[in-house]
Amino acid sequence: MNVAHDTLENLHHQIDSLKKLSEAHKSTFQLNEIPIQTALIAACTTLITVFLGFLIKDYLIPLIVEDRVKRRKGQELFLKIKRNLFSSANSFNHRLHEIFRTRSHYLWKQTPLIEFYDYKYRSTVFRLCTLLGWVRIYRIQEPNLVIKKKADTSHFILERIQAIESSLADGQRVEMYIVKAIFRLLGKDTNAVQKTDLEKFSVELDHLVHAVHSRHNIVQLNDADTPIKDQFIKDLASAAQNISITLADLQDNKDKVIDEVSVKLGLIYRDWQQAIGDLMLLKNGEEYQTISYKTFEAYWDQADTTSEKKWLKRAEVMFDNLNLTANTKSDSRIEQIPLIYSSVYALQKTLYNIKIGPAPISKLNFDKINATIS
Repeated sequence: MNVAHDTLENLHHQIDSLKKLSEAHKSTFQLNEIPIQTALIAACTTLITVFLGFLIKDYLIPLIVEDRVKRRKGQELFLKIKRNLFSSANSFNHRLHEIFRTRSHYLWKQTPLIEFYDYKYRSTVFRLCTLLGWVRIYRIQEPNLVIKKKADTSHFILERIQAIESSLADGQRVEMYIVKAIFRLLGKDTNAVQKTDLEKFSVELDHLVHAVHSRHNIVQLNDADTPIKDQFIKDLASAAQNISITLADLQDNKDKVIDEVSVKLGLIYRDWQQAIGDLMLLKNGEEYQTISYKTFEAYWDQADTTSEKKWLKRAEVMFDNLNLTANTKSDSRIEQIPLIYSSVYALQKTLYNIKIGPAPISKLNFDKINATIS
């Protein structure tokens, strides 16, 4: 920060005056002489006044102004992100509610591919991706956001976002359900096995299933040929050695075990969520926006080998051939989607309750939103 020119001139003048005074009284300089004391007091007073003026004018005031500007921009940025994050969450949850109400036949593979059904399917994935985009923007801009102290619930917003991420990504509930189902089939007690060993086995089981799907390009293990199923049972027995499950146990119940592990998952892992969010971003200077539906469709129509389509397909797993009339044991998404809906609603409610700026929707319309779906 540069000191004002007149301030420096004033300081130089006072210092020169002190030097001249010292030269004039070099031989008889006595601090107890009244003229000398008066001059020193005057000089010190002037120096202190000049210093304080410099401190206030050239440092404190600009700092206060800069802080006010930063806070105002931070509040304006928060209001923009709050509005768009709420809107994207509301749009996505509205579609989830519609899916449960109408049984979502446009998500089924056997549904005739008419233009309207194709749009409904694509726009469902688009709404999920847009929500992930605004979640990503919130996380990127969080250090720059400012919320008034009386309404500072930024930590609650992050907790709601983390709950959404968890509902999309965490398959441990499903994995452990499958492990317990296998134990029941074999007539074994899970309480006789340490919890850490059960959890380790559930992870290894999940890896084995995904490896078979990837290696043989199949969606469900029970659709595979017999040799593939037989090899899976052998690999599963090797992974189950520490929990007292033998190859003979699994072979005697092969078909039932295969059916249990063939549950369809719709997990979007946290790193995938971040990557999908990044794909949806548009940056203009220091601000962010999400891409339009037009751009989304351009990505969607690309070949599966492109980077853009790869990430959209990883978002699509949540809705691909989702049939809510199916057996819940064969498709974990039927139980997962209500959890996602509830977590997204919790974010909507938190954002709505932050009384800063205009409300994203009227209280009448907000009260119409269901907190849960089933």
